[in-house]
Amino acid sequence: MRDEKSGLPLYQGSQINRRQSMWKNHYEYIRNCNIILEAVQDRDSELSKKMTAACLAIKGICYYNLMRSFCEPYIPETANDTPGLPLVKTFDIEERPQRSSLKETGEYICSLLNKSISMKLESEDYIFTGDVTSAFLAKTLFWMQDWDGVIGICP
Repeated sequence: MRDEKSGLPLYQGSQINRRQSMWKNHYEYIRNCNIILEAVQDRDSELSKKMTAACLAIKGICYYNLMRSFCEPYIPETANDTPGLPLVKTFDIEERPQRSSLKETGEYICSLLNKSISMKLESEDYIFTGDVTSAFLAKTLFWMQDWDGVIGICP
């Protein structure tokens, strides 16, 4: 239910619950991508290449959304000392990664998105084509205040 004048929710408790489930849901997507990436890593088929590119993009976008929602604002001078996100790079049910720095988180997101872009996914069957992934890379670089990187993507 929303206030008619402002459009804001009348009860903020429901918004708090949505943020908690956002964290859980995004890490579930990352887990699923890690499972797929490990399953197709040694295959050379066209389908496995497309799935790899899509999974790398999805992981990068999930981490971007988590970073924007749960981390401090990016200040380049203090990014090494600012807590980032736990980076889950492979599927390991026992792993409990510590939080990386905000700089490491941003660099990891950029590396995922760059790898996906380099695979040149341009199939209509996938949402995360090179153009979409490039847009998220530009957003990430903009958030990290890497102006030259943004200009390189969006001249």
